[in-house]
Amino acid sequence: MPEVSVIMAVYNGERFLKEAIDSVLNQSHRDFEFVIVDDGSTDRTASILLHYSQLDSRVKVHRQENRGLGASLNRAISIARNNILARMDADDRMMPLRLERQLVFLADNPGVSVICSFSSLIDAQGKKIGESQNDVDVPAGIRELNPSRFLEIVHPSVMMVKDDILALCGYDESLTFLEDRDLWGRLVTGGKLIKCQREFLMEYRLHGASMTMWSMFKPNFTGHSIDTNVVRRLRGEPNLSVEEVKRLMNSKPLLQKCNEKRKFLALMCYKNATRMYAERDFGRFFFFIGIAVLLRPLSLVKRALSKAKSR
Repeated sequence: MPEVSVIMAVYNGERFLKEAIDSVLNQSHRDFEFVIVDDGSTDRTASILLHYSQLDSRVKVHRQENRGLGASLNRAISIARNNILARMDADDRMMPLRLERQLVFLADNPGVSVICSFSSLIDAQGKKIGESQNDVDVPAGIRELNPSRFLEIVHPSVMMVKDDILALCGYDESLTFLEDRDLWGRLVTGGKLIKCQREFLMEYRLHGASMTMWSMFKPNFTGHSIDTNVVRRLRGEPNLSVEEVKRLMNSKPLLQKCNEKRKFLALMCYKNATRMYAERDFGRFFFFIGIAVLLRPLSLVKRALSKAKSR
C-alpha cells in the first residue's frame, strides 16, 4: 500500500482532541505520518499536541499564528511528504479500519482524485445519534447541472491525491467557511473525479460549538456563489463575483427569491436542530425543528422517512 499523510488543522480544540488523535494512532494501517497544524490555539491544545509528538514519532506538529482553516490546511498539505492525504478534524473519530479501507478503495479506482465515505453522527459524549449517507455522483451532477450531487461531502472523511489538489492551488484562503465545498467544485469543473466509498469509516461529531446562530445565515451568498459558479463553469461561462451573484439573486422575481430563502432557512434550522439534539439542548432543538417543519413540512417528512429506512 502507498504511504499516506493524515492532515489536521486545530484551533482551540482541547475538548475532543485526545479522542481524535487516539483514533488516528490506533489505525490498523500503521504506516503514515500525522501532520497537525496548530492555528494559534490559546487553550491546552499546544500542550496536548506536545505530549503526543513526544509519545509517537508519526505525529508532526507545526504551530502558526491564527490564519484560518484554509490557510492551515494548505500549510499541512505543503508539509506532508506523501502524495496521498487523509483529512481529519480535531473533534471527530476515525473508525479503526478507515485508512486501510480507503487506501484499498483509492487503489481500486485509478484516476479518482478525491474519495469520501459514509459517516456515523455522534454527540458530544460520543454516542451515535444518526448517519450521513450522502452519496456522490459526478456524471449525474454534471449532466443535471446539479452541484449538490458532488459537493455534499463530510470533509474529514476525505482522502485525496496531493498533486491534484496542488494543481488547483489548494484551499481558497480568502474563504472563512465552505472552503471544502469550493475546492470540490473547482476539482470537478477542472475535469477530476470524486467517488464515495459506501462504508461507515468516520464518526462525525455534532455539537453546539460547531454551528452558531450567525453561521446559519453567513453561508447564504458564499454558498450560492460557489454553486452558481460551478454551474457556470460547467456551461463554459466565466465566474461571477460574490457581489455579482448577490445582484443576480436580487434581480429574480420576489416569489422566487422568497421561495429560495425559505428552503435555505429550513435547511439551516434543520442542521442547527441536529446539533442542539446532540448537545441535549431540547429547548432549542424543538425551536429550530419547529421552524424547519413550518417552512418545509413535506421535505422534513421525506428526510425523516429516508433516515428511518436507512437504519
